[in-house]
Amino acid sequence: MAINVQVKLENRVVLEEGFFYEQSAASFDREKYPLLSAIDPYGDTIFNREQMRRLVLECEALSSLDMSELEQTALRSLIAACEEHSRKAHRYLWFVGD
Repeated sequence: MAINVQVKLENRVVLEEGFFYEQSAASFDREKYPLLSAIDPYGDTIFNREQMRRLVLECEALSSLDMSELEQTALRSLIAACEEHSRKAHRYLWFVGD
C-alpha cells in the first residue's frame, strides 16, 4: 500500500510530495521503529523537524530489509526529504492516509 507523503510549511503550502510504501504500520516493531509504527494508513500523521531527524535513523535501519526496488527508491526519497527539510523551522512531514 502506498501512502502519500508531503512536506508542508506551517501554513500548509506543499513544498514536496512523494510516496511511502509499506505493508502496514502495525507490521513495524514498535520498539525498533517507534515513529514508523505510529503512521496511520487511514488518517494523517504529522512529524515536526526533530521527529524527521529521528525518522531518518529508522528509515536507514529499515533500508537493510528485503524490499522491492520501488520501495527502496521511495525510502531513499523520504530520507532525502527528511534530511533537507529538518534543517529549517516551520516544516512538517505529513503522511496522508486514505
